[in-house]
Amino acid sequence: MEEIRVTPEQEKKSRPNTTSAVIIGLLKIILVLLIFNLGATGYLIYKSQQNVIGETTTTNEPLPAELNSAQGKTALFEKLKEPFNNMDNEKLYALLDPLLQVEVTSEEFDAQMPLFYQLTGSIKNGVYSHYEYVGISDGKKWFTVYYKIQTDNGMGTLNITIVQVNQEPYTIWGFHIER
Repeated sequence: MEEIRVTPEQEKKSRPNTTSAVIIGLLKIILVLLIFNLGATGYLIYKSQQNVIGETTTTNEPLPAELNSAQGKTALFEKLKEPFNNMDNEKLYALLDPLLQVEVTSEEFDAQMPLFYQLTGSIKNGVYSHYEYVGISDGKKWFTVYYKIQTDNGMGTLNITIVQVNQEPYTIWGFHIER
């Protein structure tokens, strides 16, 4: 039998490029996270816009008692503004409703926030604008509270989605900044 010899140059050519493999692996991970993020965002939008089926509600439902005063509305804004400006994902995540925390892990939340901070910048100031009663779903009253805000990147609107079960204190279901 004839022995086949491989030269060092041929061996280099036949060996897979590890840098390319790492980049391809990272791109796959980014793609999976992007798809998951889009799915989670779609789900949250669906849940926040879901109308009541089979329940009668009024369109002028008052905000939870803690938010009926100017101080309460300011406190809600400040509760979100401080950890947002400090980029404190842990405190922001802790503000969210426990059911939402089950659906969105802190790791997923942490992965989404850097881009959010980059696009928005710090919140300089804000003032309550109005609220919208969304309806009742799964035994919860859904509200969106709007604030006109000024950020490092210009003017915008902060939307905070809150839920209330019966007469219990409200919880934050999510927030979004529109520019």
